[in-house]
Amino acid sequence: MSLIKFHHFNPSTLNEAFELLQKYGTDAKVIAGGVDLVNALKHELISPKVLINLKTVSGLSEIIEDEKKGLSIGALVTIFQMKNHSLVRERYPMLSQALDKIAVVPIQTMATIGGNLCQNTRCLYYNQSAFWRKGKPSCFKMGGKICNAVPGSDHCHAVHQGDAAPILIALGATAKIAGDGKERRVPLKDFFTGRGEKPNILTPREILTEIEIPHPPSDLVSGYEKFSIRGAMDYPLAGVAVAIFSDRIMMVLNGVDSSPVEVEEIFTDSKRRKIELPMIEKLIQVAMNKVHPAPNTDTTPSHRKKMVGVLLRRLLERR
Repeated sequence: MSLIKFHHFNPSTLNEAFELLQKYGTDAKVIAGGVDLVNALKHELISPKVLINLKTVSGLSEIIEDEKKGLSIGALVTIFQMKNHSLVRERYPMLSQALDKIAVVPIQTMATIGGNLCQNTRCLYYNQSAFWRKGKPSCFKMGGKICNAVPGSDHCHAVHQGDAAPILIALGATAKIAGDGKERRVPLKDFFTGRGEKPNILTPREILTEIEIPHPPSDLVSGYEKFSIRGAMDYPLAGVAVAIFSDRIMMVLNGVDSSPVEVEEIFTDSKRRKIELPMIEKLIQVAMNKVHPAPNTDTTPSHRKKMVGVLLRRLLERR
C-alpha cells in the first residue's frame, strides 16, 4: 500500500496555511501527526493532490491556563505532551487518565489532540484496501448511495471512535475554529455532526486551532473507560465518560454511533451526590436505551451495547 503522489507544503503561520487552503480547495488536506490521514492515504480512501503540514505552524503547540477561562490547549499538542503536562495532571487528572488510554506511547508522541478530535469515522466496510472494497458497492462515505453495514438505510452508519472527545465533552470543552478570515467557538459537543460521511462541522477552508476546557468544580468526580479487543492498542468498540457535578451527571458514550452520544441526568433530591445501586441501575438503563450500534466493527452491536452498561457500572461504582 504505497502512498500516492502529492505536493507537500510547510507553512509557518496560520495565514499561510489558509492561503494554501484557499488556493487548492478540496484538493488539499491538512496533516499534523498523520496517524489517521496516512492510513487513509495508503488505503486510497482519500486522494488529495496537496498536503499542508500544520506541524510547522507556530502558536498551536501550547498549553496555557487562564484564571477565568480555564485551560487552552493548542490543536498541535501531542497526546503524550498533554497527558503528562503538569497543568493537566494537577487540574484535570481524569483527562490525563483518559488520554493515557489512547493507543500506545509511540503513537501518542505523534498523534495530536486536534487530530484525535478531527479523525474520520470508521467502518469495517470502509477501512479496507482499495482492492477489498472493489467487492462491495460504493458506500455513502465513498460517494455512493448505500450503507454496506446497514443495507436499506438512507444514511452512513460509520462510527466515531476517538477516545479524547467523550471526556472533553463531559467536562464542557469548547472548540476554537479559524478560517475564512474569522474565528468561531462552538461547544465541542456541537463540533460533531452525527453524520458518518461528514464527521465534523469544519469547512474545507477551516482548521481546528484550540480546545478550551473550563475550570472543573472542586468536587467534580469523573472518568473514562473503554472496551477494545487489544486494550489500549485499538480504537474503542465502546467507551463511556462520566462527569458528576453537584446538580447533574453527564455521561458521554463513544464507539456506538457516528458521533459521541450525550446522556444527562439532573439530580432533584437533596442527596444528589449519593449515587446508590437503584440510581446506578437507572442510569445504566437510560444510557443503554440511547445507543443503537450498527454491525460495522469487530464485535456485534448487542455486545457493544452491553459493554456500555458494564463500563458505566465500573465508573459509577468506583466514584
